[in-house]
Amino acid sequence: MEKSPADLEEFVWVDNRDFFANQPPEVILNIFSKLAVKDLGQAALVCRQWWAVSLEPSLWRSLFLEAKRAGTIEKPARESVSAPDDSWEDELVDWKERYRTTYHFRKGIFMGDRKKNEITIRLDSACLVAEDPALTLTGEVTLIVASKSITTHGIYIEFEAYERRFAPDEENEKKKTLWTLHHSVTDEVAWEARTSRKLTFMQGTHRFRFRVPFPRSTAPPSITRHIQSIQYSIAYGMRGVIAYPWPFLDHWNPIALYPLIVLPSPHTRLALMTAAREAPFEETFSRLGPGLEFTISLPKSGFFFGEKVRMTISVRNAMPWDYEQITVRPIELMRWRGQPKWNSVEPTKAELVARHLRQHQQHQQRQLRRLLSPRTLAAAHQPDAADHADPDQQALVDALLQYAGEQVFRVAVRKNSARRFVLEFAVDEAHVHPTPWCLPHTVELEHRYALKVKLRKQGLWAASTTEKAMTGSIVFDTPRLLLHHQHQT
Repeated sequence: MEKSPADLEEFVWVDNRDFFANQPPEVILNIFSKLAVKDLGQAALVCRQWWAVSLEPSLWRSLFLEAKRAGTIEKPARESVSAPDDSWEDELVDWKERYRTTYHFRKGIFMGDRKKNEITIRLDSACLVAEDPALTLTGEVTLIVASKSITTHGIYIEFEAYERRFAPDEENEKKKTLWTLHHSVTDEVAWEARTSRKLTFMQGTHRFRFRVPFPRSTAPPSITRHIQSIQYSIAYGMRGVIAYPWPFLDHWNPIALYPLIVLPSPHTRLALMTAAREAPFEETFSRLGPGLEFTISLPKSGFFFGEKVRMTISVRNAMPWDYEQITVRPIELMRWRGQPKWNSVEPTKAELVARHLRQHQQHQQRQLRRLLSPRTLAAAHQPDAADHADPDQQALVDALLQYAGEQVFRVAVRKNSARRFVLEFAVDEAHVHPTPWCLPHTVELEHRYALKVKLRKQGLWAASTTEKAMTGSIVFDTPRLLLHHQHQT
């Protein structure tokens, strides 16, 4: 007689005994052989009897061979171990240990197969301009769902701006998050209210276009500098987020932020350059008491790279020796917010090597253009063409001998005399940091340039005049900025 569902429920309620716990180990072993490895590990936590059965070598041997035939190897945990022949004696092999060392399983019960789901971001441009009215990030987010379906609180993009300070005498660097921005690519729900709705994505590839406005008021330019043996940097980054519901963890991809570059605002730079080009500079330096005095004068305090700088130097020498050389070198100045003293930022060896390599590449390009010119090809047939010196090669050698764009001028300042010199030179963009900018910084730093002037005598540097002979705050910028602004207006 066939029982109805109501009778079955009554039968189960009346006879509440656990028949499975009283089964012999052979029956439990047969049932365990049908389980996956993850389910087998969970079943081993129920009682001591099940745990003892889960250690049976024949069980792990069958799991090992089945996994090898199915090709479910994800990644070797340590060293990959090949499966032995079936003719090997089972008692000589620790099958559970061999399984554990050969196959790698993702840990975490709650995550399951969710970590196979990937989210990638493609940006139309990873370089932004600060304070731009149209400061936006555009691109596409690609969501690849590997499982049958996933339930989420939405797909988001996280933007982060942070600053770092690291000193050699400190154990850990200090990182401070300036701001964090989350943008939903599926709808307009804010990050704080993401738990108010659930979105399900089926297996496959899903693409979402996005357009994110950037916070202009709190976006200082990207920077990495060394000042007073402290490495200071302001950086930006972004990554995708799959917001899973509780108790699952949110999936961040990538774990590290994808870098973004924020350039200074052209409008702010142009306003700074306009004010500096109308402000002349003049300062008198006195060193060694009344023995040495010189005055540096500039017609303005703002110059473009490649522009002729006309510097007037008046020297009054009451020392018992002669000076024969004046050197001028551009340097970077920085100071912490609220401090009156500017600190010079000396270039590192890596930056100097990079500048020399750029100069060498520029020289090779000039050589190639000259060799391919008709005039050079015609002169190559003349017998005395190889006897002429190479001016570009000599200029390259002189540039390599100079230290970070140092300009050298031969002068004659006799003892107990006064002289006045007018020096003309140009500052190349390659002689300073590859990304020059001058801004009153909005966070902790202010950045400018200066011209360091030295007087040299025969065989000995006048070290006492080195530190004070500095022009102070001067603005250098690229002339393309002015052309770009005129084109916009």
